Amino acid sequence: MRGKKGIRHPDPEDPPRRRANKQRGHGTFANDRPPVVGVVGRETGAIALEVVERTDQEPLIAFVTEHTEPGAVVYTDE
Repeated sequence: MRGKKGIRHPDPEDPPRRRANKQRGHGTFANDRPPVVGVVGRETGAIALEVVERTDQEPLIAFVTEHTEPGAVVYTDE
């Protein structure tokens, strides 16, 4: 049963496309999911985004250091 709420999909040989990228794990250039890092200023609302090759500690610290003022408090999602 595919389709909208009880209505079968008209062509079972041509199912609807899958939504989003369902691959598990971290994105990399190798799996065509390059990671994007970003910072947002809480007071200014300024945003800085950058596509990076890796998301280990060294590139992330370099990115944050480059885009924040000395002495700034940094909040992360982890």
